Amino acid sequence: MKFNWRILVTLLLIAFGIAATYNLLTRGKVNTTVTSSGGMPDYVLSDFELVALDASGQEAFTVRAPSLVRDEVDQHLDLKTPVFRIPPSAKGGYAVWDVVSETAWVASDNQEIRLRGKVVADTKTRDGKPLKVTTEQLNVFPEKQLAIAPVLATVNQPGLTITGQNGLEAEMQTQRVTFKTMRAHYNGR
Repeated sequence: MKFNWRILVTLLLIAFGIAATYNLLTRGKVNTTVTSSGGMPDYVLSDFELVALDASGQEAFTVRAPSLVRDEVDQHLDLKTPVFRIPPSAKGGYAVWDVVSETAWVASDNQEIRLRGKVVADTKTRDGKPLKVTTEQLNVFPEKQLAIAPVLATVNQPGLTITGQNGLEAEMQTQRVTFKTMRAHYNGR
């Protein structure tokens, strides 16, 4: 009996065709199952820098962080140890705010940033003096140039420390800070 190579090649091609078809069909199903399972991110970034724009195409903020996860359902962002740079508004303002925290949540429309854990926000006053806000929670509204700390917050300027017992509200354009209740320490420097 003579060995027929054509039969072997034909069988191999049929097997390869079946395997390729199976691979193409199941690859689509696997991806659909993973993305529709709920709670899964639609993308993840590592060691990145992102410039977010507002509705008018102007820079709302820039953020660097080691980890970003975007939620598939409502498209909010979750960040770990972010460093935000919030520029002055196109409507006015003169100082950049640099804000760091342990975590952050960013709304899908970039209208709200919720910073949590060891939040530190640095800027300069109109006369160039440093201004620092420290708290555990800070909600920033970049387009409105507004920052709200709903919990204990401290503002430090050279020679002055003010603690807002029930939080504070800061107008980022003017560095005007409003406290509900406060305690101040002036050391005269």
